[in-house]
Amino acid sequence: MLETMRKWYRVAAILFLNAVVLLFVLLLGLRLFVPVRQPGPIYSQGFDLASYVRTSPEDALAVGLEFDRMGEQSSYEFDPWTMFRERVYHGTLLNVDEGGIRRTLAPDPARSNLPHTNAEPLRVWVLGGSTVFGWAMPDAQTIPSHLQGLLQATFSERHVEVTNHGHSYFYSSMELSDFLRLLRAGERPHIAVILDGLNDALYLTLGHDAPFFSDVLHSGWERERERQLAAAGDLPWVTFNRSLPLFRLIERLQAGPEPGAGFEVSPRYQETPADPIAWAVERYRFNHRAILAAGKEFGVDIVHLLQPVTFYASGIPAGDRPPPVSFYDALLGDLPAGLDSAVEALREVARAYVDWGHYSDQGCHEVARAIAETIARRGTTTR
Repeated sequence: MLETMRKWYRVAAILFLNAVVLLFVLLLGLRLFVPVRQPGPIYSQGFDLASYVRTSPEDALAVGLEFDRMGEQSSYEFDPWTMFRERVYHGTLLNVDEGGIRRTLAPDPARSNLPHTNAEPLRVWVLGGSTVFGWAMPDAQTIPSHLQGLLQATFSERHVEVTNHGHSYFYSSMELSDFLRLLRAGERPHIAVILDGLNDALYLTLGHDAPFFSDVLHSGWERERERQLAAAGDLPWVTFNRSLPLFRLIERLQAGPEPGAGFEVSPRYQETPADPIAWAVERYRFNHRAILAAGKEFGVDIVHLLQPVTFYASGIPAGDRPPPVSFYDALLGDLPAGLDSAVEALREVARAYVDWGHYSDQGCHEVARAIAETIARRGTTTR
């Protein structure tokens, strides 16, 4: 009996050892022949190099590669008030400083040899989405950088300080949250410029008003919960993660999205209003009023503009206007008090966009000009 048990034990041990060796060889083979996916042009493949007229061809190509590099390093990080923002990134033409603030540059003549008085600097915040952040643009060609020079020329007796608070995927609900966060921190600008409309038209009209990466952050919360349960011994002893070569092979065969290709907006937080356009417009109007109220309460002049978009200048027939176009129709047909329109700012620009929705360097300059003219026309205080 004992000898029989020993015999079966040896058989089981040999089979187990062979299985372990076979698994090791299989994983090693998969690691060699199914390597970690190397991302190619994540963002720059969509940039129209011919649209750069204020940027040299060499810099246009280089800034695209820097955006790709930023994407490879995972462009975003957690923010406790808006859920996410751009990570710190330092390159030659693309720089994101602490707090997710894109670096703003001004033309040299606007920063030197000017008869500034001893008055405090004129502080201007610019809030918005990726168009304000300066998607596909070098630091010197973003809307805030152009606005810096234009306002400095207008208010030559003051030193102007424009800060870029634009963030990719942000729309009016998130801009409101970010504006309140910035005010809560204590510093006050003289002028807060909010340029938006594109992301509101795309997301609000689909019933989405939660931040874009809400589902990703929900998953992070659940993973932390599982970690705590595991520490208490309430989870299985053995777990696997997606870096296992076998899992990577399955993903490769399923032809999943390339790293940085984008995220789907989860229906987890999606609302289903009876009239999506009216619901979206009402949300936007509410956020506009709240931003105006916050500015009035804390002594900040608000300049809120509806931004130019590709789809509103395409001459879509009246009977076939998709939700984003109808969203713009509703706002422009009854523009709320305190909301200005910059929709026509790019009408005369030959190549106004660098991709499907972001402005070219000349487009950024013209939008900045429209903002500066709006500030001047309103006679905004420069106390």
